[in-house]
Formats: sequence, C-alpha cells, structure tokens
Amino acid sequence: MSILLPTNLQKCPSPSLSLSPSPPIHSPSPSSAFSYLGTRRRCLRFVTSSVASLQSSVANGSAPAAVVVERGQIRLGLPSKGRMAADAIDLLKDCQLFVKQVNPRQYVAQIPQLPNTEVWFQRPKDIVRKLLSGDLDLGIVGLDTLSDLGGHQESVISIWYPLPPSFFHSHEAATATTMSILLPTNLQQCPSPSLSLSPSPPIHSPSPSSAFSFLGTRRRCLRFVTSSVASLQQPSVANGSAPAAVVVERDQIRLGLPSKGRMAADAIDLLKDCQLFVKQVNPRQYVAQIPQLPDTEVWFQRPKDIVRKLLSGDLDLGIVGLDTLSEYGQGDEDLIVVHEALNFGDCHLSIAIPNYGIFENINSLKELAEMPQWSEERPLRVATGFTYLGPKFMKENGIKHVAFSTADGALEAAPAMGIADAILDLVSSGTTLKENNLKEIEGGVVLESQAVLVASRRALTDRKGALNTVHEILERLEAHLKADGQFTVVANMRGNSAEEVAERVLSQTSLSGLQGPTISPVYCKQDGQVSIDYYAIVICVPKKALYESVKQLRAVGGSGGDEDLIIVHEALNFGDCHLSIALPNYGIFENIKSLKELAQMPQWSEERPLRVATGFTYLGPKFMKENGIQHVAFSTADGALEAAPAMGIADAILDLVSSGTTLKENNLKEIEGGVVLESQAVLVASRRALTDRKGALNTVHEILERLEAHLKADGQFTVVANMRGNSAEEVAERVLSQPSLSGLQGPTISPVYCKQDGQVSIDYYAIVICVPKKALYESVKQLRAVGGSGVLVSPLTYIFDEDTPRWGQLLTNLKL
Repeated sequence: MSILLPTNLQKCPSPSLSLSPSPPIHSPSPSSAFSYLGTRRRCLRFVTSSVASLQSSVANGSAPAAVVVERGQIRLGLPSKGRMAADAIDLLKDCQLFVKQVNPRQYVAQIPQLPNTEVWFQRPKDIVRKLLSGDLDLGIVGLDTLSDLGGHQESVISIWYPLPPSFFHSHEAATATTMSILLPTNLQQCPSPSLSLSPSPPIHSPSPSSAFSFLGTRRRCLRFVTSSVASLQQPSVANGSAPAAVVVERDQIRLGLPSKGRMAADAIDLLKDCQLFVKQVNPRQYVAQIPQLPDTEVWFQRPKDIVRKLLSGDLDLGIVGLDTLSEYGQGDEDLIVVHEALNFGDCHLSIAIPNYGIFENINSLKELAEMPQWSEERPLRVATGFTYLGPKFMKENGIKHVAFSTADGALEAAPAMGIADAILDLVSSGTTLKENNLKEIEGGVVLESQAVLVASRRALTDRKGALNTVHEILERLEAHLKADGQFTVVANMRGNSAEEVAERVLSQTSLSGLQGPTISPVYCKQDGQVSIDYYAIVICVPKKALYESVKQLRAVGGSGGDEDLIIVHEALNFGDCHLSIALPNYGIFENIKSLKELAQMPQWSEERPLRVATGFTYLGPKFMKENGIQHVAFSTADGALEAAPAMGIADAILDLVSSGTTLKENNLKEIEGGVVLESQAVLVASRRALTDRKGALNTVHEILERLEAHLKADGQFTVVANMRGNSAEEVAERVLSQPSLSGLQGPTISPVYCKQDGQVSIDYYAIVICVPKKALYESVKQLRAVGGSGVLVSPLTYIFDEDTPRWGQLLTNLKL
C-alpha cells in the first residue's frame, strides 16, 4: 500500500520525517512528540489500530468481537455527507486518487488508482465502529469522533509535516476537531524501507521545551498514528430510561420542531400555510418565536430529542415522524398524538434483504424466518437504528433467532459489507434500496409513518395556557389540511328557477361538491328593471377532479358569459419586454428624440448608412422598410449590444428592453416611434404537427383552455359582503346603483339565514361580485356606501369560458 504525499514534504522541518529513499521513520520522544497538542490544532491523522475488544450496548446484548474477514479488497471508509465528506474526497483527489461513485445513492465506490481498494461511505462514528469490528480497514474521520468512540489509545507514533493552507477553507477558523485517516495495525508489515512504525507512549500534556514547540497553536499538519483500542462503551438509546417528566414552572409553551433536513423545512412550511410564521432571528439560534402565538416558543431539536424532551417535561408540543415517536416514546402514556396526519414526511419502516445469494428467492417475512440457516448460534443479523421497534415487531410475529445490531446512517451497505444479513430502515421511494441491490419483502413493513403533532399529557393538564395553544394550532392545521387540494368552482347557468338548475347540475357525478352545490340568483338590470336570467353555481371539488368538473358543468349549460367559471388562486404573466431602437445620448445624437429625426439626419447616405447592431436581422430591416427609412445597414450581433456605439462599431442598436436601466447605464436612450415590437412569452406550435400528428389538437386544446382560464383570472378578485335588506330585489337595486359593482354579468345575491326566537329569518343578503384589481378598493368603498359590511376579498385562479375563443381562431387558421 502506498501513501502519496506532496514532493515539498521534504522541506518539512520535523526531525521525525524523512523522504530519502531508505532511512526509516523514527518515533518522537515522549517529551517532544506531543507538544503540538492544543485545543485549537487542526491536523490530519493517519491511524493504525489493533482491536482488543469492542463492547457496544445494543438492544439485545453485546456486539461480536472484531474479526478479520477474509476478502480480497481493502476497505476505506469515508464520511457519507457534509463538509468532512467533501474535504476528504478533495484531499484524495489532490493526491491523484479519484473516487469513482457511479450513483450518489450507492454507498460503495472505487479508486481506479488503487484497484484493490473499495471506498465505503459511512457516518464518521460508524467508520470507527466498523474499524473496530474489522469491517473496514482504513478510514477518514475527525479526531473528535475517533477520540469519542475509539476508547483508550495505548501506543502512538507521530510523524509530522505542515499541510498547505489551501487544504483548509478557513485559515482563521479554530476548532479542536481534526480529520484522521485510520489504517490497520498490519501497516507495520509495510515492505517500504522508508516507513517503519514502532510504538510510542500515550499522549501526554505538551512540554514547553519539546522538540515540536515550533508548531504554533494554529499549525496544520499531517499525523501518522498507530493505536490499540482496548474497549468502547456506548450507552444504549433503546434501553436507556428517560427521567420522569416534570412540569417546570415557566410562562411559555414550548413547541419542538426538527432542526434540519427535509422534515424541518416541511414543518415550517406547514405552519406558514396555517398563517403561523416562525421568526428565527439567526439560523444558528435554536429558539424562535411565532408572533401569532405570543405565549409559544419554538425550539429546534433533533427529532429523537424532541421526543425525549417531551417525556422529560422540557417541551410541551412537538412535530416529529411517527417512526421517531414510536421508537423513542416506546408507548409512554404521557405522549398524546394530537394530529396523526400532517401530510408530509411519508415513509415506512421496513425490513430489506439482498436480492442475490441465499435471499434471491426469499419474498416474504415468513420465508425469511423459515430459512434453515438461522439458529441460536447463528441468528439472522439485522442492522437497524430502531432497536425498540425491531425486536418488538419480531416478537409480535413469533420470529426467533434474530440478533439486532445498533447502526445509523447508511444501513444499505451493511449486507454487502457482511456485517448484517438484513436491514430495518425507513423507506420512501425505495430507490436507494434498489441501487444497493436490496429488496423489501411481503409482511416486512413494521410501521407506516408520516409527520404527527404530539403533546405531553402532563403539560396539557398542568401547564397554564397549553390547551388553548394546542386548540388554536389544531384548528389552523385542520382548516388548512382540509382545504389542501380543494378548489372552489363557480359558474353561471341560465335557468328558469334555482330548482331547475339544481336538477341539471346534480345529474353530473362530479358536481355534488362537499354537501351539494350552492345555487344563487344572479341579478342584472334590463330596461331599468332588475331581473334574474342566470344562477350562480358554487361547488367544492378536489384538484384531481377539477378539469372533469369543468367539462361536466359545460355539458349541462354552465357558462361564464365573457369570463365566468372561476377557481380561487393567484397567477402571474411573465417575459414582458419590447424590441426598441436606442441611440447614444451624447455627440451628434444628443438632440435626436424620434425615429423621424433620426432618419432625417444629413449624415446618412448610401455610402455612409446608419449602422444598427442587432440580433433581430429580420424584424429590423422589415421595420425600417415599413417606415420608409433608407440608408440603414444592420450588422449581426448578440450579447452585450449596449457597448457597440461606444466601441464605434455601430451608431445605434436594436435590442430588447425591459426596465431600460441597462440602456441608461451605458448612456443610451430610446426614441419616440422606435419601438418595433411589444413582447412577452407565447405558446407556439407547428401547423403540420397540429394537422398531421394524432392527439396534438386535443393536447393543445387542453393546454389552451387552462392557460386562458389562468390568464383571465390574473388580477381579478372575488368580493363578498353582507347587506341588510327586506328582499333580494331591494338589495340588488342598491348594489346595481353603483357603477363598480356590476361584476362580470351582475352581482350574485343570496339570503343569509339566521335563527331568532326559535324562528328562521332572513335579515341579511350575501353579495358576491368579481372585480379587477385596479377597481378593488373603489368597489369596497361603494359596497360600504350602500350598506355592505364584513367585506371579504379573495384572489382568483381560473376563469373558464364556455369555450376558449382562441381555440375557434386556431381551428379557423388551420381550416378545420
């Protein structure tokens, strides 16, 4: 095995390192070798380890002693994600060792320059554990991880050289964490005469007189270390008992949210959709506020810590996955699921096995359990981070001879590494399993999970204000989640009575709404008289049935007149700009203000034409010809045309302009009459495709309808108000007396029913009108002026016509 180092390593002042062909590397003396140690030292550490024993507390007992498995490949463990992972790969790349990973979801890679070496991507702590268990041979981890999990180091040899500053992203950042490369103890058998390893005493406190005192407190260096690890003790999460919950006296209700990852973003987005805005002053702070809930604090924590702190009384509410709640809550009665389906974080906890070897034909949990390979001496080995749910599931299904090993992170690599026969892990799409040659099995799903809102029973009963806070959060959540994916569809339909219209609407299966359609008369004024020719139909439909509902409404006579079928949502246009001629605002053009003045300038002739730089070599000449302007020469150009006049290669430019800022900053100006074209984004199609390609017209029809409905609704608002009156006709008279309240075809006026003294009565009428944004405030004022109250305004999403006018124009153009 070779370790590649920069050639300038020979310049290292360390007396302990020589790169001459033959002299061996000597061990530093105990009084000098470790004086470099400081709380802020950054270094790279090569470690060899001889494992005496490993004691790891897991769900059902002890981890097996380290065994060196016979295999042809050397295994190098690298961090699977984060800054450490990127830096490790960059370091190897700088050493001309290129890590080739076919797919980022796979946890095994190759280094072509080291054909006998495999790279395994693991969490740093799992690299240390698997070095101890013999499943990895080498590894790159932080010294903090190694020190925390590697136990007592009995022998160490250190050889140093300064690393180039470019290896580190920050010269000034200080940290006690270092990166280590772990090597096996058999490195002592290395045949190279230039490298020998002999034991050295344990790490001592630095001595001021040490040989390495030249190393400053911020020296970056490379360290070769051999270590013998006696033992590793890790507390069991599954079997560790949490302290009894105590309701501490405090004024604030504490809500725990995940601190990072997709679950964290989705939780904040959900609260935002419920109009609960999490205000975090600094993303590094772990406490935030929700202004809409002034008595509530948000605490960002790891999901498993949210559950633990709910049990200990440090949190009152939390949003976590059901899997995390079940694993770390372990059925504790103090935890109450307030809302069981927040519609994000969907996944399931499932057993997965290899799709090759002895498992190739195993397709169910029953078949897996009945395999003759498993016995008390050789149980089915399952790697998992769920050391409570896993054994519980196996016990409930009567499956014996199973041993669970504690693991987190990239479990998918465990079967290929030979450290487990199966894994129990969370699965969402299943893609990562497939790419690591694993498969789920029938009956192997332990738990279906998604995000839940959970609370502490003791907090709800004992903490002042907790129930009120939960009530408000729950109401907002329920309201949002029920409305999610639902659309309000409004259409006008001509009819003789509301009952007749109701018969026609209810004849269609998609038009029943939640409880039934709301049908109200639409009032209009004809020849000075208020009359009813149309009825407004309002239904609520799910998104997946939206287009079908629109088609069925049209089938029974639903229309929008000019623009009448409405769905509530916002929309924007885009790509607005114009193609325009621009001139310098100095020199001979200083007083030129119009296209006419430009054309009449005496400077232009057949020999010396007006030179225009443009990328529009068809529209430019066409525009000049249509305006009768002669003596113009266009030059083809793209990119930063604004520089052409200053460079002397053009007199003017013809280019797209949006705000005009770029022109001004380059001392250019537009001129009157110089706009060639007003432009925005368009949908364009091939005539031949529309006439010859099967299905093309139907596709264009649907796209065109959706576009028309969306763009017509852009900038339109629904205004709803209540008005006291003796009859709908009287209210209609008052509303229609105002010019801004006519709506699209007229206001919809419906009675508002209430109960007084045990009798149903009508004192108010609801007025619904559709108004453009520019007339919105004026309409609200006019509604109030005629007695309207409780005015509500909602933006629109779509307005469907009886059929899209542009569709008819397209058919005419195609002569169909």
